Amino acid sequence: MKIELIRHFRVDHKWKAFYTSDELKTDCEKYDNAEIINTSEIANRHGNVYISQLKRTNLTSKFLVNKSNISIEPLLNEVSLNPFCVLNKKAPLLIWVLLWKTNWLFNIKAIDEVQNETKNRAELFLKKIEENGEDVTVVGHANYFSVLLKLLKKRNYKGNYSAFPFRNGEMRVFQSDRREPESM
Repeated sequence: MKIELIRHFRVDHKWKAFYTSDELKTDCEKYDNAEIINTSEIANRHGNVYISQLKRTNLTSKFLVNKSNISIEPLLNEVSLNPFCVLNKKAPLLIWVLLWKTNWLFNIKAIDEVQNETKNRAELFLKKIEENGEDVTVVGHANYFSVLLKLLKKRNYKGNYSAFPFRNGEMRVFQSDRREPESM
């Protein structure tokens, strides 16, 4: 079984340096609804394509060479960078991101989804595609792929695990020789 992972193309959005919590929430929504840039054809091999519900993966999938069957899969959605507290004073974006990432990594429920929940979603997705046993193309997101890569490595998939994060538009291929998924 082969899995092609492709990170969505770059999003046409300019982040500001400082945000209140409300401003950050609004800008995150703008990012999620923005167009993509720096596009080019992607020579994927598998027509069975999975994308998240987010606009940027849908737009990226239009540049795939093979896309006979595109399925929208909520399990692939990126974790949103939501404000984890109400702050009326502006704080640097870097601080928002670092504190959000700390909450996510250490499973602190101040944010919408923590790392264990992202891992559970990724495991469900892998189980689904492994049960089907088909070669697939997955258009997804950097943070989600960081979790998915760990699971692929644990399942002994062969592929390029170097240099994280994926660049926008980059494709990496992973292969498993297993015929049946491991029992969980």
